[in-house]
Amino acid sequence: MVCRDQTDMQRCPHRMLLLSQLPEDVLYHILSHLDCTSLSRLSQVCKSIYRFVSRDEVWRKIAKECLNTGITRNGTDIYPDLQLKERVKVAHNWLDGLCKRTIPLKWKTKLLPWLQLDGDMLYLSQAADIGAFHLCRESGRLQRHPSEIFSGHRVLK
Repeated sequence: MVCRDQTDMQRCPHRMLLLSQLPEDVLYHILSHLDCTSLSRLSQVCKSIYRFVSRDEVWRKIAKECLNTGITRNGTDIYPDLQLKERVKVAHNWLDGLCKRTIPLKWKTKLLPWLQLDGDMLYLSQAADIGAFHLCRESGRLQRHPSEIFSGHRVLK
C-alpha cells in the first residue's frame, strides 16, 4: 500500500516516512549515492527537498570529481561564497561545451560609441542617447541599467 499523504500514513499499517521526514544524516547518506542529474531532478520535487539538496554538503562529493569547482583534493573550498551546486553546473556545462555568449552592448545603427568616466559615473553613447551608469567604488562594477538617459536637447545641458 502506498501512503500518499498524512491521513493515509496514519491508516497505513507499515507507518512509512516521507523522504523529507528522514533525519538529515540519513538523507545525506542517501543523496551521496546520486549523480548530478539525479540530484537536480530530486530538487524539483518540493521546496523543502530543494532547500536541502541545494546545500553545499550534498554537492561536495560531486564537486571533488569535477574539474574547476574550487574544491581541492584535500577537500578545502577555495570559493566559499559561491554555491557548490552552481559551480558543479558550470563545470558540467563547460565539459559539454554549453555556454551562453552575452553581448553587453547592442546598437541598431552602426555608430562608434563614446565613453567618458567622470568620477563615479560612466557616460556611454548609444546611437542618439547617452546613458549614465553608476560605478560602484567597492566592487568596481557598473550598474546593469543606466541611472539616467540623456537624449535630444538634454544631451547639450
